[in-house]
Amino acid sequence: MKQKEVNQYISDFFSTRNWYQDFFDDVRREYRSKQKPIQDTRIVLVKDFVEDIEGNIGEFYNYESLVPQVFPTYSMLGQSALCFGDYLTNKFTEIIELYQKDSTLPYFMAPLQKISYELSSCMRKVAEMTISDDTIPMPYLQLRQELYQHNLSGFKEKFNAILASLSYNIKHDITTESYFHICTHLILKMIGFDIISEDETDGGRIDSVIDLFSMIYIFEYKYSKDDKNRSEDALQQILDKSYAEKYRIKNKLLYGVGFSFGKTSKKIDSFKEQQL
Repeated sequence: MKQKEVNQYISDFFSTRNWYQDFFDDVRREYRSKQKPIQDTRIVLVKDFVEDIEGNIGEFYNYESLVPQVFPTYSMLGQSALCFGDYLTNKFTEIIELYQKDSTLPYFMAPLQKISYELSSCMRKVAEMTISDDTIPMPYLQLRQELYQHNLSGFKEKFNAILASLSYNIKHDITTESYFHICTHLILKMIGFDIISEDETDGGRIDSVIDLFSMIYIFEYKYSKDDKNRSEDALQQILDKSYAEKYRIKNKLLYGVGFSFGKTSKKIDSFKEQQL
């Protein structure tokens, strides 16, 4: 039943989106029409992005049965779909950041955004349908997606929900900054993020660094015994100690995020972010 449902869902999705290929061809013509296209990094990124999308679509379309013709198991199909969805969100964010420096956006940004959003939603649905319970539970998948989509409000909400699953009797005596730091590290590490804790720089030690495909998060945590909002203090420490400098060589989007954890609430009470 699962095989039939998944294949039907994917077939129905792509059968109503024949215009994708026409758009991809338009972007390639736009690239070729430039006298010196390689000098415009943005159009090169768009062309490469389009070709990546086409290549990945080929793995999910035009097959009678995705499992085992393309993927050996449903879990692997789901993981591949999840990674593709993450990539779409992440890469489009990088491209739109470059183009937003201009007063107007080129014609192809609107359909590219539509394609990225639709495909990402489709891939999340495929992941939901195929990833088994013994891999990554859906709340953790959603937490992962929030960071890729740079939705820190959603990240805060889902992270707090996971913390709330711990019994009061377990955590009431150990609620410290280290407790929150350990929880964050373990949760993000277990859902596949490349997270580094206590990363040393020439200005001090960063609490946590999460290195994604085209963006890097620098997290600083502040624990408040009196439940005051200390997120501004945490972010200011990132700025004052120039934590971002170590990572500028990677040429990725950099975000500093200060989190404030409260003694009474035992969760993230607030956060403050800034592009670095």
